[in-house]
Amino acid sequence: GTTPSNIGSGRRLLFGGGKDSVSTFCAVDVSSSAWYLAQAGLAINAVASPEGGAICSARRVWNGKLVGHAGYKQSQGFCAVSVTGAIYGFLQAIKYINLAFIHCTD
Repeated sequence: GTTPSNIGSGRRLLFGGGKDSVSTFCAVDVSSSAWYLAQAGLAINAVASPEGGAICSARRVWNGKLVGHAGYKQSQGFCAVSVTGAIYGFLQAIKYINLAFIHCTD
């Protein structure tokens, strides 16, 4: 039976559900980290690649034409959103990689 002397001697899991549950958390962490790295890559492509839009243009030119002040400000807003999306993707990937170290070592 369970006595106060042998309560802590068993295996302690982070989550209930046994090894299958922990394996599922491991798989979710690994796939989520890959997903967010891909999201960061797509955001970087949108920022820098001419084929992806290159929305972070240093000039006030769009499709070979000079863009007015409002259009340029809007372009800069889209640039900020894409840069933030890349940072967010990297931070989420780091979070899931850290969780993978916990869940995948069991």
